[in-house]
Amino acid sequence: MSAIPAPPPIHDDQIVQYFGFPFKDDSAFYRANVDPSWVPQEGEEPDLEEALYHIKRATGFDHMNLVSVWSDERKGDIDFLLAVASAEKGTDTKRIAKWTEEQLKFIAEKTNLNGVQPRWMRSLWVLEDLRGMNVPEL
Repeated sequence: MSAIPAPPPIHDDQIVQYFGFPFKDDSAFYRANVDPSWVPQEGEEPDLEEALYHIKRATGFDHMNLVSVWSDERKGDIDFLLAVASAEKGTDTKRIAKWTEEQLKFIAEKTNLNGVQPRWMRSLWVLEDLRGMNVPEL
């Protein structure tokens, strides 16, 4: 039995929702998962692809991604999400990635996201953009 609940209703063909662990500070996330001593230079951003690589190695799970999501319905703030499942309009909920509660807890522990409640969040990008960027479905 999957620990991932069904996604909220999706009424627009271009909306994609992701299920996973949200976080705000990408620099802190990078330090926690890649290099604790990393200090960004002026204008430097953390390499989230490298962070994802380290997370996949640490957890042994390959079926996840880091995505930008809206933190609220007003689309005012942007968060990041360590995503383990995705859904778009018409997605058969039986086909959404299956994760056990134990697997989700293990991921949270390995990525220093203990205490973060996984949830569904709306992608910053629309479906057409995600496909153009070759972001895989989860």
